[in-house]
Amino acid sequence: VAKQLKNSRQKSTNGWRTVGLPFEKEVFTVGEETLAMRKCFEGIHRDRDVIRVRDTVLLKSGPRKKTLPYVAKVSALWEEPESGELMMSLFWYYRPEHTQGGRNPTVHCENEIFASRHQDVNSVACIEDKCYVLTLAQYCRFCALVKRHKEGVQDTAASLVVPPVVANAMPTHHCVPDDVDPELVFFCRHVYDFRYGRLLKNLQ
Repeated sequence: VAKQLKNSRQKSTNGWRTVGLPFEKEVFTVGEETLAMRKCFEGIHRDRDVIRVRDTVLLKSGPRKKTLPYVAKVSALWEEPESGELMMSLFWYYRPEHTQGGRNPTVHCENEIFASRHQDVNSVACIEDKCYVLTLAQYCRFCALVKRHKEGVQDTAASLVVPPVVANAMPTHHCVPDDVDPELVFFCRHVYDFRYGRLLKNLQ
């Protein structure tokens, strides 16, 4: 019986396993008017990939490979009491394509997404990959470094043009690995009001 339970958990989480000791915490759940107490975890891992609360992830949006994955910020990682399935509470980011007005090439930049207060719950099995959401200034610096690396400019020369990141000055969920795929890096400068279908200029 224990072996079957283990296989069931592994299938339902798509290989993701918990990190750290469980702890009780109130989290957002769909269908509940108030926060619900759940057994939570500080993170999950699969192979070398580790995802923690406040990280951003790409989620499967459909069976077609060309369909753009959804982007979300993890607010909690917890276990469903009845099924034992690993779930996550999240805040959705919106791509311009997913907004009421759609993408406007003259207004929206490539890899630009919008923050939202749209909360939801999803299975961790839907996670495709970890991604990174930066401010516009951070994203410009990232693109400059990517360009210099492609041109073969050494980091010492690049550091004269682009100020180096001071240790511990940036939250860990904003720290982008040197070898990350640029397609996994986004920037956000606006909030999307999903209820009224409009953009808010202030991120606060």
